[in-house]
Amino acid sequence: MKIGGDIPLEAAALLACGVITGLGAVVNSAKVRDGQDVVVVGTGGVGLSSVQGAGLSNAGKVIAVDLSRFIFHALVSNLRLRDETASART
Repeated sequence: MKIGGDIPLEAAALLACGVITGLGAVVNSAKVRDGQDVVVVGTGGVGLSSVQGAGLSNAGKVIAVDLSRFIFHALVSNLRLRDETASART
């Protein structure tokens, strides 16, 4: 597949590697079906693409696990922000 010259190579590399690998793992290797629960270990480029693949496959619960302190901190911060926003609405 030929990509346009206006697409940065960094973005093209992510699409060509991480997205296709993550999506392919869910659709072709795991063969996730409607309603099946999915656990994804790792939330880097491939892992997040697997999460998206699970969503496209109409998976039930999708649980993403990552041991990175940075990722954990970002997720906890995001959850706190959402919790504070929900509390402010009530």
